[in-house]
Amino acid sequence: MAIPSPGSPPLPWRPAVPERPTRGLSLPLDRARLEYLAHGRISDVFGPAFRAQDHKRRQTRLPRPPMLLVDRVTRLDAEPGSMSTGTVHTETYVAPDAWYLDPAGRMPAGLFIEAGQADLLLISWLGVDLLDHGDRVYRLLGCEVTYHGPRPAVGETLRYEIHVEGHAEHDGVRLFFFRSDCYVGEELRLSVRQGQAGYFTDAELAGSQGVRWSPEPSPAGAVDPPAVPPAATAFGPDAVRAFAEGRPADCFGPGWDVSRAHVRTPTPGEGRLWLLDEVSELDPAGGPWGRGYLRAESEVRPDDWFFDGHFHNDPCMPGTLMFEGCVQAMAFYLAALGFTLDRDGWRFEPVSDESYRMRCRGQVTPQSRRVRYEVFVSGLSSHPRPTLRADLLCTVDGLPAFHASGVGLALVPDWPLEYWRWLGPPAVQTSGAPVPLPVLGGLRGLYPDPAAATLAGRSADFPLMLAAAWGRPSAFGTRGTQFDGGKRCARLPGPPYLFVTRIVDAGLEPDRPRPGSWLVAEYDVPEQAWYFEENGTRVMPFAVLNEVVLQPCGMAASLLVPQPPDAPELLFRNLQGNGTVLRDIPVGTRTLRTRVELGDLSQFDGVTLVPFEVSCEAVDETGALLPVMELSTQFGYFPVASFARQPGLLPTATERARLAEPCDRVVELRHRQERYGSGSLRLPGPMLLMLDRVTGYWPDAGRAGLGRLRAERKVDAGDWYFRAHFFTDPVQPGSLGLEGVVQLLQWYLLERDAGTGLTAPRFESVAVGHEVRWLYRGQVVPSDGVVTFEAEITEYGTDARGRYVRAEAWLWIDGRRIYHLPRIGVRVVDGHPAVRELELDPAVDTWLDDHRPNFVVPAVPLMTTVDQLATATARLTGQPVVGLREVQLHRWLPLPGPARIRTDAEPAAGEGTAVRLSVWREAGELSRYEVVGEATVLTGTVPGPPPALLPPLPDGRPQPDPYEAAELFHGPALQYLTSLTVGSTGSSAVLDAGRGTAPFGQLGQGLLDGFLHAIPSQSLWRWIPGLSQDLVGYPHRLPWLDLYEPLPTSGELRVEARFAGFDQGHHLLPVIDVQAQIGTRVVARLRLVEILVRLPGIERVPLRDRRAFATGLRYVPTASLSSTRDGITTLSVDTVRRFDTLPGTTSRIYRLPAGLPLPERSTRIAVKEHVSGLARAHPGQIEVAADLRSAWVAGAPGTVWPVRVEHEAGVVVVRCPFPD
Repeated sequence: MAIPSPGSPPLPWRPAVPERPTRGLSLPLDRARLEYLAHGRISDVFGPAFRAQDHKRRQTRLPRPPMLLVDRVTRLDAEPGSMSTGTVHTETYVAPDAWYLDPAGRMPAGLFIEAGQADLLLISWLGVDLLDHGDRVYRLLGCEVTYHGPRPAVGETLRYEIHVEGHAEHDGVRLFFFRSDCYVGEELRLSVRQGQAGYFTDAELAGSQGVRWSPEPSPAGAVDPPAVPPAATAFGPDAVRAFAEGRPADCFGPGWDVSRAHVRTPTPGEGRLWLLDEVSELDPAGGPWGRGYLRAESEVRPDDWFFDGHFHNDPCMPGTLMFEGCVQAMAFYLAALGFTLDRDGWRFEPVSDESYRMRCRGQVTPQSRRVRYEVFVSGLSSHPRPTLRADLLCTVDGLPAFHASGVGLALVPDWPLEYWRWLGPPAVQTSGAPVPLPVLGGLRGLYPDPAAATLAGRSADFPLMLAAAWGRPSAFGTRGTQFDGGKRCARLPGPPYLFVTRIVDAGLEPDRPRPGSWLVAEYDVPEQAWYFEENGTRVMPFAVLNEVVLQPCGMAASLLVPQPPDAPELLFRNLQGNGTVLRDIPVGTRTLRTRVELGDLSQFDGVTLVPFEVSCEAVDETGALLPVMELSTQFGYFPVASFARQPGLLPTATERARLAEPCDRVVELRHRQERYGSGSLRLPGPMLLMLDRVTGYWPDAGRAGLGRLRAERKVDAGDWYFRAHFFTDPVQPGSLGLEGVVQLLQWYLLERDAGTGLTAPRFESVAVGHEVRWLYRGQVVPSDGVVTFEAEITEYGTDARGRYVRAEAWLWIDGRRIYHLPRIGVRVVDGHPAVRELELDPAVDTWLDDHRPNFVVPAVPLMTTVDQLATATARLTGQPVVGLREVQLHRWLPLPGPARIRTDAEPAAGEGTAVRLSVWREAGELSRYEVVGEATVLTGTVPGPPPALLPPLPDGRPQPDPYEAAELFHGPALQYLTSLTVGSTGSSAVLDAGRGTAPFGQLGQGLLDGFLHAIPSQSLWRWIPGLSQDLVGYPHRLPWLDLYEPLPTSGELRVEARFAGFDQGHHLLPVIDVQAQIGTRVVARLRLVEILVRLPGIERVPLRDRRAFATGLRYVPTASLSSTRDGITTLSVDTVRRFDTLPGTTSRIYRLPAGLPLPERSTRIAVKEHVSGLARAHPGQIEVAADLRSAWVAGAPGTVWPVRVEHEAGVVVVRCPFPD
């Protein structure tokens, strides 16, 4: 069909209604009104002159979310209903959590075009749907697109200027012509020219002949060969999905294993925007020009996400997504030919400042069945940046629907931190469980560090240290600019192996490597860190301490040693060191401060040797400095080519023969055997363990006759440390090689039973006070096979600190010896049994999730606190616990996630053991352990004879199941009670000791908790005449608990509870005595003091309704923190504060982001409850617009309630701005 040009004169037209539209549109149009325009009555926003089109089922609309990409319309220069020309100005903010972002934090190429979608709004405003043109729908016909810079990144605001330049009619089809420009700041990023769109009937769309395209004569230009020949000619759904998810090794197979060491492998990304199901053909010599060809295919499903709202009552796939699918196919082609293999962190980008003509002549609808994306390669260059040029064709059920000509896609350098810094606050990996690297790259909310020095014009704070690992090299100023083009530079390791927080002082001049130049770096030691958890003992492993003292040397060398722009790529490596550890670094150490001083540089054969003298001190809680380590070390800058000719440390024939010497002693270490993987003296956990197995132990071998050992580890390219050390230059840290030797010596000490006779034996990180020496002449990289560790014992004995072993050791890789440790030692010392730390995590200890005192947030049960106090005492004294006195609870211990707890035990001033239970509170520099409970614990002899049995209740009445009736909040793991009788002064219950599944612990914590289930804490008014029925009792303290015999793990117990007055006469502190009986024996007794509280907002709500409201099961009209009268909702901020007795309660009930400040949380709750009453839906189902001006029911955005929010002296007021 011939399309008139944009210059054609507009046709005369007559509006369908006599009333002329007015110009009364209020600007700017915010997101809520744009979302409404996508599906609601156009006249509600554009004004009454547009009512004439409200009856139309299909109109020109913006798409609904998620395809609605416009955030604001800031300006509209057009006469409403004029059917002339006009301009619209819009803004789109690229938010860190935007659904469409690719792994590099960029808006995809197709959506970059799509975000200029407000031509639809402009055409509608000009009155196209006021015309009587039948049931016609809008479709894009084509345009010419030019990218002028990189795709939009997180934090950028896109400003679109969209112009309708003309319109015409051709064979009954109304046509529009448009153009647009997109700016970021003042920079032009995208232009669209010769845009064409038309209005078509369903029959016209169904009768399309598609795009007419035939290949032109063979294009000029070279086609470079693949970097790696593709391993297959077709790739199934699993393989294609693996590529999208950043697992190219699982997609492309042999030769790609080293990509598992990538920090962020190049890929367009996964999720809903990934449009390819399979690649059915890939041929580097295929296509019409013999230059390359790829065909990808996808099934169309009626419920595909893009049909929902694109458009309202007119579902079709955006043409921009057809283009996006083709771009993804181009990216797959570049990757399949090996061009991403050595380009960790790079991203795909359309080539800038080249115009691409796009034509659309078909559509994808829910009735379509299959889409085919084809790449017809016209050119491929590998340098300086891999660039693919191709014609693209998208075919729908055999109809060529979309074509783009001469599209260029390139791989360009990128840096993970550019995006990851936006994703969250700084995070620390606290255990061996993997943490996604983007989480560890977060820098949001980080305040300036006043302790950081200024170097080369930059604050040498943690963001700069993280940039040295994962960031753009020019973060260090102009001296780093030469590396922004992709040339590799020396880097710090990335998390979780980055151990520099800041540089606090320096005496150096950049690029002037004068001997004596120095700097001082600090590392803030987290209270919870993976290496404390993974180490066999809770001290810093030697590998980590080694990195703490060496990484500042890398920073100093990067600043001091000049790198001329014409120099080849140089890699930075540690060569040797000799040092002495002066003390271990236990949990609780605040900061390690390291001073490094440069020695004389020397050069040979393109290598620069860089020596340092290093000293490290610990800063304790008083600020005092304690010496930790002294070290002399040497690094080198090496040309890349030098690593291909490393001979290593040449062995003698005898030494090489030992490598393969058979031994009948092989011990697997990955299985965590009891002997080596448990107790206080044990090998590290899986993340830190560097040995797979011991392959040889000759107890009497060696020059000293003390033994020789051999162990091995299989190299896995996906091991965490390759991704951490270093970005674009993955190599096993030498420190972990040293750690493997330390672990081999630890195994030797375990084999020699070196902990025998010690109360709480533990390993030192390395033998304190003994010199360690190492020499490196090679490296372990992801493509290597097997690492072998050798050690010959030179000394075994006992000194004032404990039992120790010293050895000479070596490390081999695939038969090549690369490390030598002339001296290294390990020692066993006696630890301190009085302090015990562990983590409580309801995701792991799932039974804890069944203890939700308010049905919402899990919290540590009182009797679990009691059990932890008892465990600490038994560990210290070695005697059975028989009772507790004055168990004080200072506050609840909620468990919205993992919590680190610690118990401290010491002899009490009188009898027994004083024990405290503390929880770690994360508060930046003020982070600390806070006491939440304490008691005096009795051990040894049972405290006196058991009391007489309590008499039966005179007026007890059987009760319905209190778990079902919501009298008790406990889940199945804690449901020990089987029957309950309540009278006017007490209650009687039967418990089944084997019914619950809580771990027994020291005393039987689950059953102890069941004792308290006999107390009707939700209805203590039954026992206390005149007590208000809206008061609820919670445990406050235990004056005493006595155990006359161990609690059983099966069988029935009877529990008698009696009201015993008030504590010190205080009417809000009722006292209840409890006795546990088996037959005629009293096995335990306790006295409990509860505290009565009133829950604001739900105090008079029936218990079952209270549970339904708290758990979000259903809408409860009477359950509300706010009050609504005459259509106005008010909510006191203080009510929200008091309701959050267990922190996180309101966030969970109302489905709010965790961590919202109280005022903002209160505001959103008020809006949710206001609209909840209007919609008759649970407030947790209500979604609130970001600008707080509207809300709707999640999953049903068809009805939007506009709201107005006001704040008056600690009270939030919400009302509707106009009648519904």
